[in-house]
Amino acid sequence: MPNMLALPGIRSVFLSHAFFASFFINLLLHLLLSPETWFIDEIVTYISKDSNCVSATCEKNLVRIDSFISELELRLCMESTEVRMVGIWGMGGIGKTTLAKVIYKRLYHQFEGCGFLEGLKSTSVENLKAQLLSMVLRDKDINMVFTSIEAKLHSKKVLIVIDDVNHQSILETLVGEHTWFGPQSRIIITTRDKHFLTMQRVDAIYEVKVSKDGNDIELFNHYAFKNNPPLGDVTKLSIQIISYAQGLPLALKVLGCSLCDRNKDYWMDTLNKLRKIPNGEIQEVLEISFHGLEDNEKQIFLDIAGFFRGSDQTFVRKILESCGFFVISGIENLIDKSLITISNNDRLEMHDLLQEMGWHVVRKASLKEPGRRSRLWEQKDISHVLKRETGGEKVEGIFLNLSGLEEMSFTS
Repeated sequence: MPNMLALPGIRSVFLSHAFFASFFINLLLHLLLSPETWFIDEIVTYISKDSNCVSATCEKNLVRIDSFISELELRLCMESTEVRMVGIWGMGGIGKTTLAKVIYKRLYHQFEGCGFLEGLKSTSVENLKAQLLSMVLRDKDINMVFTSIEAKLHSKKVLIVIDDVNHQSILETLVGEHTWFGPQSRIIITTRDKHFLTMQRVDAIYEVKVSKDGNDIELFNHYAFKNNPPLGDVTKLSIQIISYAQGLPLALKVLGCSLCDRNKDYWMDTLNKLRKIPNGEIQEVLEISFHGLEDNEKQIFLDIAGFFRGSDQTFVRKILESCGFFVISGIENLIDKSLITISNNDRLEMHDLLQEMGWHVVRKASLKEPGRRSRLWEQKDISHVLKRETGGEKVEGIFLNLSGLEEMSFTS
């Protein structure tokens, strides 16, 4: 743990060939016997019937996903006649939605009805309820005033995926109880917040973790080189990009796509830029979790990202409690929301890109003047503030590694 300097005033849809054949035979017969309005209605019926079946391309774009699927299938216990609810939990960009789509595509044909519900933030809970029943029952004219999910689905074997849950009321309204669904039904819920799953009393939780078995190289190459091996000087640069992503699928995809068919100079410029400015698309996804925090948790997260990553949990708790934070609940909530982890030796850890996101949140307060930021941890910024005396009430904490500190002179 580096020495700390305390300063006064500063706190330290995929369809089979058989489907197409049957559809077009019926189409020809009806065109001969029915008015043109049938044609429109029939297409709508078939589309609504199968549009919530996930595209096969998502599975092709994944690398060695079989091990993840096997783990998830174990938790689903497909041989059981009971209704089972399973949660998929992990940090933003880790691949929860993609994994859910692949398992959905593999299993949906085994059920009487199925529905993959996403885009939860853009509509009301009541609209989501109607949308879910329309998918599962293949009926676009359901009157929700006189019905409920339990009344419609309690005797049906269904497969339902509720993707990216960000509020408990969504689960209470859409998949409230196991008894709402028929025997052998399977409910899959993806979320960044583990607490939603424990409150829902799911039968099992599958935590999606960063891959550490070399899959990141293969996944990056898929997007950056279209599965062709990198050539020449770009090879070394690709290793550095992959190291920056730290196994996060979102980062590997975003960066791989942005570098595809680019020359060496573009690669070098991108790498140099990433060392100073994080990728906006990646940051946007990661910051969703941060912006969903209460202020107490936001402050604790920013302190860990700036000052205490890798530090003993007990040591950090004492410091933050002395600053007036509610640390026990705050740290537990950050763990539930996949923003930090506790190592085996009781140290606070987080993914590199989550730490970078925290740094970026602090820097955004003032990109040019560090004295207007809440936290300072880089020597050049601290030197700037102390020499020019630009620090004020906005600076709440400074973390200074005294080893290697350049000589500074101050005027009184």
